[in-house]
Amino acid sequence: MDVSGDVSGGPLIKTLSRRLSVLLAPLNRRCPWWLPSLVAASVVVGLQELDGTAFLEQRSYNLLHQMRAQLQPIAWDDRIVVIAIDEASLAEYGRFPWGRERYAQLLDTLWVSQPGAVAFDLLLPEAAPADEQLAQAIIDSGNIVLAVGSDTQGTTLDVTPTLADPATGTFTTGFVNHWTDTDGVSRSARLYQNQFPALSAATVQTYLDSLANTQQNSQRVEQRPTVTEQIHPALTTPQSNRHWLNWPQAIPAPNTSDPASLTVLSFADVAEGRIDLALLQNKIVLVGVTALGIDPLRTPFHLEPPVSGVYLHAAVIDNLLNDRFLTRPLNDGLLLLLVLGLSVVTGYSLHSRSAKWQIIYCAGVPLAWLGIVYGAFTLSGWLPLAAPIGAVWLTAVGLQLQQQQDKQQLMNLFAMSVAPQTAQVIWQRKQEI
Repeated sequence: MDVSGDVSGGPLIKTLSRRLSVLLAPLNRRCPWWLPSLVAASVVVGLQELDGTAFLEQRSYNLLHQMRAQLQPIAWDDRIVVIAIDEASLAEYGRFPWGRERYAQLLDTLWVSQPGAVAFDLLLPEAAPADEQLAQAIIDSGNIVLAVGSDTQGTTLDVTPTLADPATGTFTTGFVNHWTDTDGVSRSARLYQNQFPALSAATVQTYLDSLANTQQNSQRVEQRPTVTEQIHPALTTPQSNRHWLNWPQAIPAPNTSDPASLTVLSFADVAEGRIDLALLQNKIVLVGVTALGIDPLRTPFHLEPPVSGVYLHAAVIDNLLNDRFLTRPLNDGLLLLLVLGLSVVTGYSLHSRSAKWQIIYCAGVPLAWLGIVYGAFTLSGWLPLAAPIGAVWLTAVGLQLQQQQDKQQLMNLFAMSVAPQTAQVIWQRKQEI
């Protein structure tokens, strides 16, 4: 039978059209177009509830940071300075850990520049010969934050009494424990744990107190502003919930001159006075080990090799000072509505459409959603990427499987009456017929 001409007319086609209508009706009733949409939405929501999409969302967090670093990089807050116990300092002063006299020397040097706050990302749980010397340097400084942590058994590692007792009332403490995701990347932080502040939160509070005292002493202001007016509300409402980190940029090498980079100085250079100490005036100074292999930290920019844990505190402080923690605008209910809506719209848009249109839709909608997600990310909002795109693609796959099943059933029925070539043409032009 010749099927190369116009198949829209003729008695045979009319007869087959009636057969097609009769045959398609029960197929459509048995498997309506919206069924794949509901199945796809259910699968995506189920995976979301079981954290099945967590791996993909973690990757999207990394991707969004890396995209922004290329397209719209944001600068580190220039009030933050890291004094790094790096390889150069170890080469000059010897292997780590050092005696407490090194830290006392650093504080004596910093006293000239009058930084706003100095925080040590170093646990000091055991007594040492130079504790009295370091305690006196802490007293003289008056704006020091020391680290408190815990070991693998959960035992608290507090500041040794031989250091803490002589300097009581002249320093504060903050915990340095941090949590990583399943892939080892640090994406969140807790500012308080059982009402006890993190090192970053304690440092920012010390910094604000120090600035307020300086302003009052110089009589530049009449009244100290409250913390709420200056800083992220999380500092005034202690809680243990997660705060999602908004990493500004990659960590630079020590003594990098890029003004958008985090300022990182070598410990030995600062302690020996080889830098302009005026650069540290009214700054938040973080002291921590950055030598390779000690206190590793993975960020969206540093997966292999990792950087050091002191930079986590720098990121939290940056987010606090600029109120730019990432927020999650979509709760579970809104995400459910989004997934369901995308699934239904996809099913309606792709039902009985050409393969070309389906390809354009399945590529265009995810790209459009990626653009929306990136736009929200530049405004410190983190929208889900995997679940919405997964809903679109799963719905499309479900529709394709449905159409293949319908086509196969129809071809089997028509094969008993007409040539396979005729059945194929009718299927391709079933909407026209």
